[in-house]
Amino acid sequence: MSTSNQASVSFRENSLRPRSLTRLKPERVQLGLRKLPNWRQSRDGRSLVRTFKFAAERAPLAFAEWILAIAAKEGHQPTVTLSNGTVECKLSTPSAGGITARDFEMARRISSLS
Repeated sequence: MSTSNQASVSFRENSLRPRSLTRLKPERVQLGLRKLPNWRQSRDGRSLVRTFKFAAERAPLAFAEWILAIAAKEGHQPTVTLSNGTVECKLSTPSAGGITARDFEMARRISSLS
């Protein structure tokens, strides 16, 4: 393949971003949050955030591992923080510059087992 063909293929691939990877407008984010109790928008507005609290000593680590296993299958990269019996999960899509439908799908999946 010549260099010019590679450039045109690359351009076409970038212009065909799947809809789920498009950053959502603020009103769509607020609508989505109404359907996800306990999730909130980060201070900078670019992530969905939820803190999960656990009484059992090993439960936070097991839950964090579950989140990361599901995320790996989905090609998602959440930020997961463990601290004193809690797990904080932040979801965003950096390539879209913020929150996407994909982040809401992942949040729903995480919430289903909490």
